[in-house]
Amino acid sequence: MMILYKLMNDGRIETLEYPISTGKEANVFVASTAQGLIAVKIFRIATATFRRMLPYLDGDPRFGRVRRNRQALKRIFALKEYKNLQRAAGAGVRVPQPLWVSGHMLGMELLGDDTSPAPQLSDLRPSAAEGARLWGLVLEDVRRLVVRGGIVHGDLSPFNVLLHRDAPYLIDFAQGVVVDHPQALSFLIRDLEGLVKACTRFGIPLEPGADARSWLEEAQAAGPRRSRPTEQG
Repeated sequence: MMILYKLMNDGRIETLEYPISTGKEANVFVASTAQGLIAVKIFRIATATFRRMLPYLDGDPRFGRVRRNRQALKRIFALKEYKNLQRAAGAGVRVPQPLWVSGHMLGMELLGDDTSPAPQLSDLRPSAAEGARLWGLVLEDVRRLVVRGGIVHGDLSPFNVLLHRDAPYLIDFAQGVVVDHPQALSFLIRDLEGLVKACTRFGIPLEPGADARSWLEEAQAAGPRRSRPTEQG
């Protein structure tokens, strides 16, 4: 409540409206601002998911010295998603634009319109040609995220892809890791395995193991990215 009060005093939001997504790690709400509607993600780490989230920090050089308790973890993952979204957007990946981060709350662009949030791509039944176009764009963005952005999503599935302005947008970046994370390859293979069914359905070639190794090699050949995710933007 204190963070919300501060956000209202700072003019970042006017009112917190209604929830559009609930999950084990976070809830997402629509909020009104002087410029229009935005999405506000409020992180909450339950005891049952605490240990499951730690591998996304352990081995990430950007968060080498962070406290390992639930309260700290909420703030860290809000900041982590903010910085991952910044890097993804900078690489040309379609993602909600990050606006601000405050404590364990993240403000970002609302995907959808004034009446409803953008639908999950997995809920739609496109034609063969349209499905090939959309899932082809998804795969291009996943590769771009790795090769240009130096980030592996880490929690990618068809449920984390929304259709906005006739194009697919990737969401939920709190678990994203840099490409030199010790588990980057296994996380990327798992991400791609989650897309195989949709891609195969529309005739898009995808080999999770081979493609993951190839993209990571390209990313590592491009050299280190300069990012300071321990600072707020």
